[in-house]
Amino acid sequence: MERGTEYIVRQLIEINMERMHEYLSASQFVKEPRGKKLLSNLSAQSEGFMMELEYFLKLYGGSVGGAASQTLAYNPHKFKSAESDEAIFFIILQQECKVKETYNRMLSDGMDLDNTLFEKIRTQKSDLLESEERLNSLRS
Repeated sequence: MERGTEYIVRQLIEINMERMHEYLSASQFVKEPRGKKLLSNLSAQSEGFMMELEYFLKLYGGSVGGAASQTLAYNPHKFKSAESDEAIFFIILQQECKVKETYNRMLSDGMDLDNTLFEKIRTQKSDLLESEERLNSLRS
């Protein structure tokens, strides 16, 4: 696997791993059932994204083991101090901005990626934009 391609895929796996754990953690503190369900669904979405990306690592000869063992930067206790569901969703939306920035940067860096992989990443980014809209709808 080309080094640049492997780097891009690993960065996206890492950010989705963080997203998956953050949303799962946040869902434990959200009181509103719709919000709880949405966060669980978005956590599962990131898990699916990781599986898709790990497929490309395998396909192109990269090692999945290294990608799955990334050090997570999330803090599972940051939602404990949030005083409301709205405060939790504010934190989550900040995380979503970080995820989008990573996808934008990786798409920009990956202009010479295999077309199938590039389209998969672009599709995931599009799905993230829809997820952000769903999160925003719960804040109002």
